[in-house]
Amino acid sequence: MSGFSIRPIFADYLAIYHGETKAAIIYPADDAGRLAVYPNPDAFPGLMFDGLPAPLKPAFEPFDSLEAIADRFGIPAHELEAIEA
Repeated sequence: MSGFSIRPIFADYLAIYHGETKAAIIYPADDAGRLAVYPNPDAFPGLMFDGLPAPLKPAFEPFDSLEAIADRFGIPAHELEAIEA
């Protein structure tokens, strides 16, 4: 188990949680269909997002799909089924 999970937070937005900490926000797809992951500045303050858990990086990161995000964070595919339904 990776310690990460993906949960809906509002409207078209999802979040990556590390335990019970909202570690990052997953922004809706852009015009090219890519999702963006950005660290949660409320949980990790400062320009370098102090305390940010790996594999999160202190920048916007584009992903081709929710599955690609889950793979990067070690989240089992079956956990995405409830989100995508």
